[in-house]
Amino acid sequence: MNGGCSAIAMPVEMILFEVVKKETISILSFSTASETNNDYFTIERSGDGKSYDEIGTIDGAGNSSKEISYEFVDEKPLAGINYYRIKQTDFDGRFSYSEIRSVRFKGLNNVNVTPRTTEGQINITTDLEAYTIDIHNAAGQVVKTFPAMGLDQTISIESLVAGVYYIRINSGTESETLRVIKL
Repeated sequence: MNGGCSAIAMPVEMILFEVVKKETISILSFSTASETNNDYFTIERSGDGKSYDEIGTIDGAGNSSKEISYEFVDEKPLAGINYYRIKQTDFDGRFSYSEIRSVRFKGLNNVNVTPRTTEGQINITTDLEAYTIDIHNAAGQVVKTFPAMGLDQTISIESLVAGVYYIRINSGTESETLRVIKL
């Protein structure tokens, strides 16, 4: 007798997970050796390796004892490092995560701001060498400015009250505005 312990089979045995950068897209490939009660896979992406967003789903095979290959294309990767993981969900709602894979993209005007919900620290990932940041409140008033910024930066909005803000990144004649929630 083994003390009442029994081996529990993993619902999905993943044997491969890789991410390949091809021009302006990320191609995620993964394979399973077997699947038991596998409902679906959720593809998740992060710009900071901490907070992940769902960018797509793929139906699982349910039950299978043969190798199955899957592929997902991220057609709009973030500027900077893209962290990817796969969340596998069973029919009963239980889930598990794959290992994390990453690729980096350079973008002339692409700017990545993470996290989008924060208590105060915001990471700016970009290849822009010269830009300014204006933070606007919901009424459109400028409440904070960061002049003479360049490349990847971390800024603080800890002094601002909780609410919705708009981060406007200006570089030359171009600008991009992104929404952020301060907790």
